[in-house]
Amino acid sequence: RIMAMVTPEKLQQACREEEQGSPISDPTVKLLRQHVHSTVGRVKGSNQSRTSLRSQLWSTPVYLRPWNLWITINPVDIHDP
Repeated sequence: RIMAMVTPEKLQQACREEEQGSPISDPTVKLLRQHVHSTVGRVKGSNQSRTSLRSQLWSTPVYLRPWNLWITINPVDIHDP
């Protein structure tokens, strides 16, 4: 039903708005975009699903605890036995 209300002119206008960095003004195109993003997010390997997994990965330390980083610094690597 949404597709019946979206015209090529509306899509071109939304494309111009995104290129300018402004939000999409047409509510039907905005709703269509939300539906497409939610659908694509379930396709494994898509950009949306990778973004979701990356967000989950970075939020895990906040939820559980921060990561620990162990480093051994060797200033003179040439003469290291």
